[in-house]
Amino acid sequence: MEFVKILRGMYCWVYDYTPAQAIDFCDCSETTYIKIKDLILQVTSEQEPEMVKIGGEDIGVQFDETAICNGELIPNPSSTLDNKLNVQWFVGGVEEGSCKNFVLKLVSNIKVPTILDMFEKHVVFGSIIVTDGYPSYPGVVTLFGSFLEW
Repeated sequence: MEFVKILRGMYCWVYDYTPAQAIDFCDCSETTYIKIKDLILQVTSEQEPEMVKIGGEDIGVQFDETAICNGELIPNPSSTLDNKLNVQWFVGGVEEGSCKNFVLKLVSNIKVPTILDMFEKHVVFGSIIVTDGYPSYPGVVTLFGSFLEW
């Protein structure tokens, strides 16, 4: 299942889309959306009151981000969107080898301080950060004292 479809499904779940709206927005089948929703419900029901950090020494954590403006996904978002009105960012990280260990945050921008705060709260120091190369990540990973893979 594509990570972007999971992100879109979570967006639909958070904003209480109808199943028909969610299927259209996620560009997926009804079966796929049901699997996404079941995963979300399973993870949220098993969630400890205090968030457990993901990753660990020599464990990869894959991060990706997507921008949303007025309910629409923005393909190939760029850092110029950090200053545009009505733009929100979904930033997600999933521990490689365990799809149940993930974090997803809705943030106002993906500048270094925002992502660093997310790493400090949700990622174990020494994790290997795997990303597509968005400009903020190298600086964040350096400040966090971790390792970066592309």
